[in-house]
Amino acid sequence: MFYFIKIKVFLVITFLFISTPLLSCTLVLAVSDDFPPYHMRHADNTWSGISIDIAKLLVTKAGCELAVLDVPWIRAIKLLKEGKVHILTNFTKNQQRSQFSYFLGPHHIEQVSFIAPKTMNLNVSNISQLQNFKGSIGITRGNFFGPEFEKYVLQSVDVKNKVVEIKSNNDRYHMLLQGRINGMFDDKLSANYLLAKHQTNNQQFVIRFSFNASPVYFGVSKKALSTALRKKLNNAWLDILEMNLIADVYQKYGLEFDKHQLDSYKVKLLDL
Repeated sequence: MFYFIKIKVFLVITFLFISTPLLSCTLVLAVSDDFPPYHMRHADNTWSGISIDIAKLLVTKAGCELAVLDVPWIRAIKLLKEGKVHILTNFTKNQQRSQFSYFLGPHHIEQVSFIAPKTMNLNVSNISQLQNFKGSIGITRGNFFGPEFEKYVLQSVDVKNKVVEIKSNNDRYHMLLQGRINGMFDDKLSANYLLAKHQTNNQQFVIRFSFNASPVYFGVSKKALSTALRKKLNNAWLDILEMNLIADVYQKYGLEFDKHQLDSYKVKLLDL
């Protein structure tokens, strides 16, 4: 009798196992405060935005769920390096980051802009003239905008001495509006969005110049994801590109997606 009871229990457990979907994995995306239109926090502490919506598509297609963690940007990079978060978005590829991060994408082509008062130092109209800028320049701590930025900002003593490292994206705009810094760097799409939101009618601040159209990627921790999951993410990304789902995300926010520009860059998949 006991033998038959054990058989019945085994069959019930087996039936429950094969008839119940496996719980999806959870991948953690680290963001640094609001970065509209890419990362936007709502009053109920949910998140949306171009990059977050694309990340949700990616992770969902890979059979997982997405959780969002809000930390300062330099902390987000450290957590990715340690394998304590899985993904970052809008991540520029460089040699140092490649030591601890895989790159998937690109998911956006970033053009960097310099925002400053429209009447200040009118002789500064491109990044090579930035040494002539007389004020302080705000940069979010941990930001990297490619080779031109490194050459004319990070490696220039005259410019580097004017740089003020700031904790978060929102802090930069508040400091600019309050006169605590005189200029700042930002992604062009984000700059246009936030200038339209914060500006008064006199248009005190403008984009003075833009440079460096370069790809940004999903940064994926080398410590946190298995080979099998990386393969799923690769397949999910290829599906997103084939179905042109990125255009749908941009359309949701009333923005135009330049597919031709994105397609001009080679697709980078995660190493397996």
